[in-house]
Amino acid sequence: MTGAITFCLAVLIHSTFLSPLSPEQLTKYYLVAVAGILLFGFALLKWREETKVNFALALLSIGFGLYLLELLLFFGVAGGIRKPTEERIRLEGIKRAQQSGVPFDKRTKLQVLMDLRKEGIEAYPGFHAFFLRGTEGVNVGEDHIYPLGVLSNKLTILCNESGEWSVYQSDEHGFNNPPGIYENRALDMVLIGDSFTHGAFVKPGEDIGGQLRQRNRQLLNLGNIGNGPLAELATLKEYGAPVRPRIVLWFYYEENDIEGLISDKNYSFLLQYLERDFSQGLLKRQPEIDQILVNYIKKQEKSQASRNRLSYKLRSISRLYDLRRELKFIISKPSPTEVLQREASSLPLFLDTPRPLMDGDS
Repeated sequence: MTGAITFCLAVLIHSTFLSPLSPEQLTKYYLVAVAGILLFGFALLKWREETKVNFALALLSIGFGLYLLELLLFFGVAGGIRKPTEERIRLEGIKRAQQSGVPFDKRTKLQVLMDLRKEGIEAYPGFHAFFLRGTEGVNVGEDHIYPLGVLSNKLTILCNESGEWSVYQSDEHGFNNPPGIYENRALDMVLIGDSFTHGAFVKPGEDIGGQLRQRNRQLLNLGNIGNGPLAELATLKEYGAPVRPRIVLWFYYEENDIEGLISDKNYSFLLQYLERDFSQGLLKRQPEIDQILVNYIKKQEKSQASRNRLSYKLRSISRLYDLRRELKFIISKPSPTEVLQREASSLPLFLDTPRPLMDGDS
């Protein structure tokens, strides 16, 4: 009986607290776990048989309840407690589309990507600078680079909120512009901003830049999903300043730009752009950027594919992943931006709706 109780306790501790840990953390975990089990086992020897049985039943009941709740969360039955933001947005979009009789493409971003490649179309998910927040960029030999654009000259998959996937053919530096835009000497306007400027959730030509071009404005759109004010300043200095535009149209969104500015101030790399002469020279480093992003994307594609396997799902359930996430959310009460970053986990490229919570999402 003692061995059975000890085993159940060890399984519960392992499943509840063991998530990806560093070797040092893992060593400490096992030392504490082994010491606890030994002390607990010694205490059990002095308990009466009836007490041991009751304790075992209580422990098994708690374990059964925890795993039942985990299964409900995993399969979405109890998803109303707190679904991942992008999943809630997607399901709400599907629901509204059905109510309105509007078709909705239910494929995930990875499925869309694979379908396009089967047709021989070289497509990639959009890369956004906020994926690298908290880092100094990507190491390149003895140097490093902090990409601010996307893969150049590629069909880029953004997101799906209205029922149809938002895609565009990227320009020479990955932004949402017609090809050859940087050779246009008549450019007199640069657009800077986040998803609204980028053209998220709309068809090509329906974005702000496309609407202005229909009114004969010669412009360069440098918007990118998730950009905060510092990332926008960095983008303007790297790609907009060389154009020497007469007008800079900087789009500001009060809902998340102030929070983004506060967040960006914690990252020393972006702060360097406050210096007048600082630049990475990204205009001349596009081949490096493309290679870095291709490697980054392929790594995440592989990881995302592994998450769809049964073994990963079973491991997730055994570790009470969804339940622990719910508890962390309730206890820590993170900001909307932190919610998005947490739910993106380590695979932000494959969010179907990569944006912070809006008022209607809560």
